[in-house]
Amino acid sequence: RGVMAAGGVKVVLLLAMGTLARSDFSTYRYAKITWASCARFYDPLFPKACQAKDTSATGSALGIGVTVSAAWDIRDLSTTSMITKDDATNAITSFLENGKLSSTYLPLRRGDSMGKYRKIGYRALDATSVTDVDCSIDECGSDAYHFKIDHLSPDGNVFFCRFSFTASLSSQSTVHLLQFMGCCRLDRYSYQNLALSSAQSSFEISATVVTNGLSPIDTISPQISAPYLVNLTSTANLCTPPSFDLQAFHPLDSFQLDYINYFPSTKLDLNAGKFVFSSCESNTGDYWWVAKVEVQNTLTCGKATGTENMCASAVIDFLIHLKVLPTSTVYSLPIVANPDSFLSPLTSRDQFFSIQCNTETFEFSNAKTNNLRIGFQTPGVSLSNNSLQWIFQNNDFPSITISSVKFASEYGFVELTWRPHCEDPSQLGLFLLCFTARLFDYNSVPGFSSCIYVKSLPPLPNPPPEIVYPIQQTCSSDCVSCCGEFNCTLQNNATCCKRAHAIRGASFQMDVKAITQNYVQRVDVNFSYPEIALPVKADITKKWGCGSTPFDQCTSSPATSNDVTVRFSYPAGHDEISGIYKICYQAVQVTDPQVDNELWTRFYGGTYTLNSCIVCISLRIESEPFFVESTLMQEGSTDNSVTIGLAVGRTLRINLLAAYNMGGSTAKLDIFPLSEPGLPSGGVLSLTKQINLTGSSVPVAFQRSFEFTPHVGQQAQTFYVCFAAKRTDIALQTPLNRCYMIQVYEATVFWTAEKVGVMNVKGLRYLEDTVTVGCPVSYNVFAKSSLYSIQLEPDYNSSCTACSENGSYVIPFCSIDPSLLTCCGNGKCDGFETGISCPVDCQGDNFDLQELVLGSSDNEYTSSFQFSWTPKADMRGRKVYSCFLAKDTVSGTGAIFQKRAASTAPSFCFVFDVEKCSFCLGGGSTFERITRTFLFNHDWLLLYNSNPDVKNPDSIPAETRLVIGPTYTVKRGDTVMSIAAWAKTTVKGILDHNPDMADPDQLPPGSTVCLAVCSQAASYQW
Repeated sequence: RGVMAAGGVKVVLLLAMGTLARSDFSTYRYAKITWASCARFYDPLFPKACQAKDTSATGSALGIGVTVSAAWDIRDLSTTSMITKDDATNAITSFLENGKLSSTYLPLRRGDSMGKYRKIGYRALDATSVTDVDCSIDECGSDAYHFKIDHLSPDGNVFFCRFSFTASLSSQSTVHLLQFMGCCRLDRYSYQNLALSSAQSSFEISATVVTNGLSPIDTISPQISAPYLVNLTSTANLCTPPSFDLQAFHPLDSFQLDYINYFPSTKLDLNAGKFVFSSCESNTGDYWWVAKVEVQNTLTCGKATGTENMCASAVIDFLIHLKVLPTSTVYSLPIVANPDSFLSPLTSRDQFFSIQCNTETFEFSNAKTNNLRIGFQTPGVSLSNNSLQWIFQNNDFPSITISSVKFASEYGFVELTWRPHCEDPSQLGLFLLCFTARLFDYNSVPGFSSCIYVKSLPPLPNPPPEIVYPIQQTCSSDCVSCCGEFNCTLQNNATCCKRAHAIRGASFQMDVKAITQNYVQRVDVNFSYPEIALPVKADITKKWGCGSTPFDQCTSSPATSNDVTVRFSYPAGHDEISGIYKICYQAVQVTDPQVDNELWTRFYGGTYTLNSCIVCISLRIESEPFFVESTLMQEGSTDNSVTIGLAVGRTLRINLLAAYNMGGSTAKLDIFPLSEPGLPSGGVLSLTKQINLTGSSVPVAFQRSFEFTPHVGQQAQTFYVCFAAKRTDIALQTPLNRCYMIQVYEATVFWTAEKVGVMNVKGLRYLEDTVTVGCPVSYNVFAKSSLYSIQLEPDYNSSCTACSENGSYVIPFCSIDPSLLTCCGNGKCDGFETGISCPVDCQGDNFDLQELVLGSSDNEYTSSFQFSWTPKADMRGRKVYSCFLAKDTVSGTGAIFQKRAASTAPSFCFVFDVEKCSFCLGGGSTFERITRTFLFNHDWLLLYNSNPDVKNPDSIPAETRLVIGPTYTVKRGDTVMSIAAWAKTTVKGILDHNPDMADPDQLPPGSTVCLAVCSQAASYQW
């Protein structure tokens, strides 16, 4: 209430004054124009609006939906009115019979002799003509706009209708000024008064927003609430100034209306939020005015930088009727009833009623109701006289149902009920709902309306529903139901269905529980038979709201729709049913018949309802004796499938349980393996023993355990084992078999590695890196192999084809030019050799290998290691390599797959390119000490000049890479002696600095030589 005083709007109020009779306003009572961007626009009476095939209208950032609302009094219409009386009568009759679903429309015919009346359209600021509605994409005809009725006045005489269409704003204009030309109020209006008879709403959009490809109007227009007819009462001579309220607000917080600006008239002022007549009429009688109000959210809309896309406006016009009564008249106007929680409550845009879409419950201050009351009372007038003629809405409401006037002891009221549709954006957001009351005696309304803020909340997050019982059920629509039967094959890594058992001729039941986190949605469970249907019809019993209460103890509460427990069962007595049946179930959200799924997809994508994945079981209906579900025990885990993966050296135990309905019999069961296919080598069976199954439907069973530990040589093989059970007291039986497929995996190792502290040095099955003598390097290595725990050990024999009786080539992966091969065992550490790859020729390497994490089921069998290594001086200029073998903690290297592939291999190798003319030392050294201790006869100033990045020659940080000197590229005809003479050094100095030089007498052209220029022979003590 009083929104204009506190909220602030730009108001343009135009008044046409005169003492006109009511009949002079014969064809037009009320007009309002609102709009919204197509991204959020929807009008259920005009579903095609903003859904045009023309993408320029709806697909661009400038597509908007526009609604023009109007009202006529059928008593004022004739055959020459803009809406004829016959058309109105037909439309009202159809509306009363079919409601808003009526297909009958009101034709508002275009134009008249002056060519400007009755035209609905828009234009840009720089356009010279108005763009008319495009009837190829909107609901109109060549000669008329098709209005549809929204609601009727309480007396049924005034019909409120609207027309919605699509506007496609041009992106070529600098500023857009949209003018929605309403239509003419009177056939007999003079041309000069045309401006007063057309409703126009305007706002501006900067072209920069358009050219940036952004949505300039991803919003909606302000909302205005006012009676279609303002009835005011005053008395002559006493001159009590009558007043009335208008309510205006914007649903979005970023568009709050924050100031007041209006054009005053000689008869009307804005005072404390009310429109007040500044003078009064001394003569009794009726006075009429036409008022036009435009609301805009900001004075600088479209002008100030940063506000170009923050413009919004709406327009409304209405009639003002002032009834001047004799001075002696005593009258009383209705006032708002004293508010309580749900009777005309005091709300604001921050304290509002909320209602979750697709529900029917209003909430306010921790109270809830499905019926919201708006009440008025008339001081001094007994309500038993029914002095309140009606309570009526000031503005169009989104599908809210309003009851007829009801009376309590001190007030009259109407009740509001509403179920806002989530898929309809016109029913979401903040609304200001306003009402006025009318008396029988004075045809008047209160000085201000009763208004409440109601916010319809958007859809809740809607994750798929879940199956929560039976526990640990996983998605299994593709599972194989025949597992456990001989010759049952699994293809493409398919899994076996979980098993359930039923005794032939006995009853069976299974409970399934499903929930959904969205309390608005209703959840259910559907069953299906993807292979063979049960020959007997199953009973499906459902209970909602059980929570953790067992099914038999639960009383169903259908109101708690997001929790359902379903019992699947069939009765005893069906001896003819046996075999294996695949039964699948799925949690589903129930389709709400009131939800328009096509509309939901339009605004949200996807569908309104979601389903869980499908869970399937294999129901085995078996004659006695039968196998009870087996339990597999491997490293402390359990697995109910009958396809078993196993690693070499690990023990598999299958507890075989069989039972029968003993009924007083003391006969035992014998569990035995079938001769075909038999037991694998190493398989062992325990003796059969009788056990009690506490809490089971089968209290007594017989157990025999089968154990199998595969050995090296059995990897990469598949073994089948089958078992049967029979009673010892009956000779002729056809026992039911239980079969298992055991896959013994080979240890195929997947490798990755990375250099510690360096992101771009990585490798699969090997890693290459450039290193420097004396500079330590570290690498993280990861080895993953399903079911195997991998460890690493140095590969001291990483060689290929033999090159002598006692030696072999040392070469990574045997893939480099044979002419470059060097022999391990020739007594010289050269070529690719290191202390790891060829310990017979090379001294031990300075390396460390640490196991960080051992692979297990907790980390998907991924082991991690850190390898640290420091290159030695005799490796300078060489490409060397070191490999590490993968081995299993149980079976060693025997089960490791030996072939190399893109990312798998039996070992991981490091290939190091050791820099030729550089080295690293520990911290604290000086250039003088280095040349005196390590590089005899080398001038420390020359070494200093070769390392310009070292700032202080007397304090060199640890692991600083130092360059000995330049490198020389060998040309054809060069010798060691000629190079030494040119560099002013010695032959011995060159040989000392180039330990990789295989033959000093034959220097390959293009090879490089490290030089310590202007020096004598060096003497190293590394």
